[in-house]
Amino acid sequence: MILAPLAVGFMLNVIIDIGKVLHNSGVLDFPVEEIGRVPFCNPGYGWNPNSDEPCLSVGYSMIGSSKDIESKQYKRYHDLMSIFATNNGFEMGKDVKPLTAGS
Repeated sequence: MILAPLAVGFMLNVIIDIGKVLHNSGVLDFPVEEIGRVPFCNPGYGWNPNSDEPCLSVGYSMIGSSKDIESKQYKRYHDLMSIFATNNGFEMGKDVKPLTAGS
């Protein structure tokens, strides 16, 4: 009974330390999963959900301390979405857009 609280406290400190390492590195070392090419969206006029292929537009948001979408802390996410746009033949800012930022 005496060691149980100490063991729980130690494990919580280990979890916090792991979280700090991942947060500071900014890199999660998980295997990359290819999702393939994303189809271009049809204009959407007269789209019939029963017979037409679904349409996809890509918008993304960030949750963070700054409401400025161009804040330096969000640069890696814009870079990632730019790579996504290039790999799929989309135009950044037209086909792929940042929508909101902040808490």
